[in-house]
Amino acid sequence: GGGRQEVTPRFLRHFNIVGYVEMSNHSKATIFETILQDFLKDFSSEIQSLRDPLTETTIEVFDYVVAHLLPTPLKSHYMFNLRDLAKVFQGLLMGSSKFLQKKVDFLQLWVHEAQRVFYDRLINEEDQQWFERLACELLSRHLGQMLSPEQIFGESSVLFCDFMKAGVDVENRRYELGPIDKITALLVDALDEYN
Repeated sequence: GGGRQEVTPRFLRHFNIVGYVEMSNHSKATIFETILQDFLKDFSSEIQSLRDPLTETTIEVFDYVVAHLLPTPLKSHYMFNLRDLAKVFQGLLMGSSKFLQKKVDFLQLWVHEAQRVFYDRLINEEDQQWFERLACELLSRHLGQMLSPEQIFGESSVLFCDFMKAGVDVENRRYELGPIDKITALLVDALDEYN
């Protein structure tokens, strides 16, 4: 249906059909906790203790997003998969123990990555507010951080980037927290130079 061409059994016999079930949350947690454990060994013990709660929180955010933000004709890009979950952890792996020394710094990095992967794809205010409430509720439940949506997503929202120092080669760039006014000035200057 829907204008698709039927594939004949004579053609399909040349292929193997592989089906698999969705990975369990326990399996996801095992994979990402192992990755984080190896990465966090250079960080302080305070940050190392975040491994399990951050993994649980991230997986729970992913599960809620997949269950509640379903694709519709208006929101056809609301399709989230395991790759999106991995992108959050990939962003955490860009942090450096030289610059992220306190628990709150690493939590800010997590907030930024969750925003980058999930929140930035949301197209209306209702979905964005739903995600803000979800992130704050999960941060308080799993990590004991009592933050309001305004503190995380408001005017002082967290933004990490690796272009704060101009002229630095790719290998020596550092992923750091940047003040929004400084980042805005850098981007405006870059745009002026480009134009």
